[in-house]
Amino acid sequence: MKTLILALTLVSSGAFGASKLYQIQADLTLNGKPISSSSVVAKAGERAKISQTTDGEESYIEVVADESTIPGKKAIHMKFNIGVVGKDGMQKFSSQPSIIANDNQQAKVTGGKEGSAEYYTLAVKAKRLVK
Repeated sequence: MKTLILALTLVSSGAFGASKLYQIQADLTLNGKPISSSSVVAKAGERAKISQTTDGEESYIEVVADESTIPGKKAIHMKFNIGVVGKDGMQKFSSQPSIIANDNQQAKVTGGKEGSAEYYTLAVKAKRLVK
């Protein structure tokens, strides 16, 4: 029987106020196997974390999002820390990719060597909630 516990955490000091907010949808696959498909609201410049535990293994996606540009257009820069911690508490996988994407458009990053234990794809879509 599979057990799934999903936790969404926004690490923030203070109220949201008028700061820029981003709705971030993140889909992580490891060796073609879906690991996580979750959404989180991130405050500009602050770390937001998505974590879930399935059968004793924790997968996590941490992101810091902020404004950027892609020649001539406003864009969203996302710095990630992604990984999987095994049942024994040992880090099985870890990576720190970065993506610059247009508002509300999907972007992907792939890392590791195809077929290796650390071959992953991170597909994200970020949408500004406060402009």
